This record gives sequence, structure tokens and C-alpha cells, in this order.
Amino acid sequence: MRNVALILTLLTQPLLGQNKPRLSGSLENFYGSYLYIDTPYKNGAIEANQIKLDIDEEARFSESIELKESGFVGMFDSGTNVYLRFWLEPGKTLGFEMDWNNLSTSVKFKDELAPANRIVNQFDLNRNKQSQNSEGLTKTNIIEFIEAEESKLRMAHQEGNISKDFMDLMLLDSKYFWLNQGMLRNTFSPEEASFQVEVSNVLALKSRYYFEFLRTLIIKRKGYSNLMEKYSIISNELSEQVLELFWAYDIREESKGDKHNFELLDAYRAFNQRFPDEVLSTFSRKYLILIENEFYRVNTPITEEMEIVQNSDLSIQDIVDKFKGKVLYFDVWATWCKPCIEEMNSEFKKPLDEFIKDKPIKVIYLSGDVDAVQDKWAKMAKDMRLNSFNIRMTRDKYIDTAEFIGEDPSVGFGIPRYFIIDKNGNLVNADAPRPSDRDKLYKELSKYL
Repeated sequence: MRNVALILTLLTQPLLGQNKPRLSGSLENFYGSYLYIDTPYKNGAIEANQIKLDIDEEARFSESIELKESGFVGMFDSGTNVYLRFWLEPGKTLGFEMDWNNLSTSVKFKDELAPANRIVNQFDLNRNKQSQNSEGLTKTNIIEFIEAEESKLRMAHQEGNISKDFMDLMLLDSKYFWLNQGMLRNTFSPEEASFQVEVSNVLALKSRYYFEFLRTLIIKRKGYSNLMEKYSIISNELSEQVLELFWAYDIREESKGDKHNFELLDAYRAFNQRFPDEVLSTFSRKYLILIENEFYRVNTPITEEMEIVQNSDLSIQDIVDKFKGKVLYFDVWATWCKPCIEEMNSEFKKPLDEFIKDKPIKVIYLSGDVDAVQDKWAKMAKDMRLNSFNIRMTRDKYIDTAEFIGEDPSVGFGIPRYFIIDKNGNLVNADAPRPSDRDKLYKELSKYL
């Protein structure tokens, strides 16, 4: 049984004063217990908020969605890298069935929105097929695909099967998708592609392909020498509404690449100064953390404070005695523990280092990693600049740690785990705040100075 996270992305369009749309369905060969709906932000294709939908034991779900606007719904399975879109309208229901082992071609629609969603599914299946065509796409091919999709949309609208809102958005969606494919293959020059559509188009913000088009267009133009110049140029071309969402999207995409692309840090700061929005800031920063960590590593030397003690028989009491007279902050972690490592990100570690500087406080990094990963553990301690006392205990001594902090040794304890010892060697907080708690942790440590 695989644990699957299903992500739904809502790309919206104003339609006020209507009832909530309802999404229902059944999934064959799906073994997850929930779905995620990623709702967009500021009416654009920016997936910034999540809603969780429970899946019952028969792999069915039915939920009214807090949505007063029509729009696309996208499902993404990270396991298969398959992305599907669906169309929702307030006051209407979309039902579907699909086989999770064959997502792209198994979906069957029902209810009022079935005609629109059949069109979306057909378009996206063909687009995916053609985009993987190793022989490339000619200008004639691309124009024919745009015209064919336009013809199908207008016919469906004329027959009363789809709404005008859906048709208008899909017409834009079609042009931006196919022109982007043309630029990626150098079939269309950036000038030719931008002549066919509006570069700054508020209505197109609801299409995820509009953002991909803009990104390709700007890259292909090659009219900038650095990122700040890039954003300065596009600031003169895009409206504020488009610029805000695209800038956030572009930083997120750029930061998926080279972790040494440090100029992204300046671009991110400039974005936050111009558009101080917490939601977009969090969205755009998702992959930037790796660059921040690398910048911290490159600019922070390993100091003489760093000690690495392997497979030690030292007990917790031995360590306490060794550093008696200082407040000790124990950080219990392991190389396989993702939450532990996230707490060591530079955004949390750097301010903690600054807080304890010139204070009688010492951080003790305690690991229970097995001998097989001893080299990996030592390397990670150095790479993350854990400039303090690092110890990898024997299994027996690590188990004894549980008893020291008041846990059952036969059961152990979860990590990351933090505890504080005062200057006199007394355990004063067996479950202390994390580095990400920032001021809460600093206040707690200050109590024992």
C-alpha cells in the first residue's frame, strides 16, 4: 500500500453570489486517506493555500468547497508525476471516477460539468502527447492545434454544453500553452510568440500555462545580465497584478535549480519589499531555503568550537559535568530525520547562534545514528556548520538518555527533541522549545543565565 498525497489546484474566476460548488468522486486503487486542495491566491494560478478532504474506506469523497468563483481544479500525484485538471462552477456538482493506476485515461465524468471536463481532459491528453514528440512541432502544427481547440470550444458553447466563462478562459489557455511549446522548440521566436497574445494579461492569470509562457518568453529574450535586471525589465512590461504573481512564481521556479544562485536572495528581498505579502512570500520561498542554507555554509567557517565525538561511551551526565557552569541546550537529532534537519536551516540556526554569542550557553548536538552512517553524520555536522559539541552515542548510552529526561527507556522518545540543563547541572526543561520557536526559546534560555 502506497501513501499518496493528492493535490487539487483551484484556478479561479469571479462569479459572485453563487452557492458552493461540490466535488465528489471515487478512486480505484487509491490507498491514501485524504486529498489536498490547493486553492490559488489573488485570483491567479498560484497554489498558496490548502484544504484537506478526507477519503473514506471505499475511496470515495464528497465535499462542498468554500469557493465563490468558477475555475480549474488540478490533481497532482507526486508518485507518478501526473497532473490532471477539472473545471468547477459555483452551485454545480462535478462527479468523476478514475483508476489511480491509470490516471490520465481512466477518468469518467458525470453531472452538469461533465461536457466541459471532457474537453479539458481531451485537450490535456493531446497536449501531453504532442509535447513529448521528439520530432518537434512546426509552426503549422502549432497553429492547427490552436485552431482545432478553438473550433471545438466554440462549437460546444454554441450547443449550450459549456459556459462562456469556460470557453473564454480555455481559448487563452490554448494559445499560451501552444505558443510556449513553440518557443521551447525554437519554432517561434519570442517576438513572434508575443505578437500573437497579450504579454500582460490579467484574465490569463487563471491559466497555469500563462505563467509558463511568461517565464519561457523572458528566458528566450536574453535581455538581462542578472536577476535584478530581469525583474526591473519585466516591471515595465507587466501590470502590478500580473507582476506580483509572476515574480513570486518565477522565484519559486528559479530556486529549483542551482543552489549556488545566491542572487536569488537579493531578488527575493526585493520582491518582499515591493509586495509585502506573507502568503506569496511563503509560496515563493519554498525551494529558496536550500540556497539560503548553502549561502550560510559558504560564508560561515568551521570554528575551533566544533568537536565531533564518534560512538562515545560518554553518558549525558558526563557531558553535563564536562560543561558545568554553562547553560546547555541539547538538540537530539539524526541524519534520517527531516524535521530535525529543518530545525537546523539557516533561518533558525543563524539567529540562535547570534543569540548565544558571548553568553554562557552551549548547544550540544546529540545523535543516535548507527555506525553504518558515522561518516555521513560527521560530514553533515560539518556541512551544516554545527560549531559546537557533536556526539554520536553508543546505543546503550542513547537509551539511557531517555531515562535522564524522564521517558521510559523501553519505549524511547521521538526526535527532534530538545532539553535544557542549567549552570548547576540540573535538568530544568525536559521538552524545551525548538530553534524555530525563536523568541520563545531565547526567553526560556535566558531564565537560566
